[in-house]
Formats: sequence, C-alpha cells, structure tokens
Amino acid sequence: GDWSSDVCSSDLWSPATGLSSSTGNTQIAGPTSTTTYTIIGVDVNGCADTTTSIMTVNPLPVLSATPSVTSICNGSSAIIIASGADSYQWTPSAGLSADTGSVVTAQPTVTTTYTIFGSDTLGCTNSVTAIVNVGAPVAIVNTPLNPTLCFGDSILISLSGALSYQWTPSTGLNIDTGANVVANPTMTTTYTVIGTDANGCSDTASIYITVFPMTSIVASTLDRKSTR
Repeated sequence: GDWSSDVCSSDLWSPATGLSSSTGNTQIAGPTSTTTYTIIGVDVNGCADTTTSIMTVNPLPVLSATPSVTSICNGSSAIIIASGADSYQWTPSAGLSADTGSVVTAQPTVTTTYTIFGSDTLGCTNSVTAIVNVGAPVAIVNTPLNPTLCFGDSILISLSGALSYQWTPSTGLNIDTGANVVANPTMTTTYTVIGTDANGCSDTASIYITVFPMTSIVASTLDRKSTR
C-alpha cells in the first residue's frame, strides 16, 4: 500500500515487517500475510496521534495440472486439465488446441514443458507446469533386406529399431515375436512386422521373401534295339 500524511512532520510505523522503512509518511508495503499497521504521527509541535491501516494479503491460487507428466507418440495427442484458478493462460501455445481455458489438447511434435498461469477473481496469479514427452517414430531395420530363398531353405532375419516385435503371418516362421526369426516359407511371402518402443509407439515394416520353386528333374530312358 501507499499512505501519506500532510499534517505530521514525522511518522513511525509498527510493525516494520513488509515495509520499505519504519519511518516516513510514504511506504512501499509487501507483507506476506494480512497485517495491521499502526502509524504514530508527530507534528512540529511534538503532538502525536495514531491511526491504523490494514493490508489484506490474499493467498495465491493453488494450481494443478492433470496429468503433470504424460508421454505420447509422435502424431498422437493428450488432454491436459488445469484446476485451482478462474482463468488460465498457457505458454508456449505450439501444439495446443487453445492457449486459454482449463482443458486443452496437446499435440506437440517434440517434448515440451507447458507453463500454465492461473488467476483468481482477485487478480492473484500462480503457475504450474505440465510436461508432454513425445516418443520418436520407430524405425524398423531388417537384415537381410527382402531376401531370396530356394524352396526348402531357411534364413535368419534380424530386426532393430524397436523394443518388441510382432510378425504376421506366422506361417513359415519358427516364432512370431522377437527381433530374430528364422523364416522357412514354402512360397513367396510378405511378412508384416509391428515394432513397439519403450514409449508404446509403434510402426510397421514389410519383409518380402521370394521363394524359388523346387526344380523338377525329369529322367527319360531311350529303349533301343540293335539288329545284326
């Protein structure tokens, strides 16, 4: 607050807590709790009088963001709910459906920390943060790439880039999960692999295995008769 006196030559303020000075007719007050100040004013004749001034300190709004930390896959979104205030301002606005309001949809392309400023009806403002972790796209690499087999042969196919894998169809495979699978298809087959990382983000890859048919060997006998 800012109070002044025109009739007193000097003023004494009590308590001095939260004041810029304990004397003088003008003060900058910033108490941390509601405080009643007593001002003793003395004029040039030494006459004194007292008055009081109450500075009411309103508590800051207690904000929360739900969820405070969340993980999404690149291209997915998450709903974040802010509570504890009457109005809200979100920053940065990148990847948000709106930068005001208590409920927003976040779809950032990179991991982002959002700061939410909440104000109550008295104009008191506080802030809270919400972190959205964005998982990188899964890049599935298979070795060898689109192999070729002779009928009856098998081949080991190794994958990398994800944490877990699901193969389909399972026909001609020793297992239909895992990064290392032995394939022995009897015909040319396209396998689809779904790879999932630690964040639950998934992607697919196709592995085309060409199978050459078994060679047919025909033996013929020429029956000859000799005459003499």
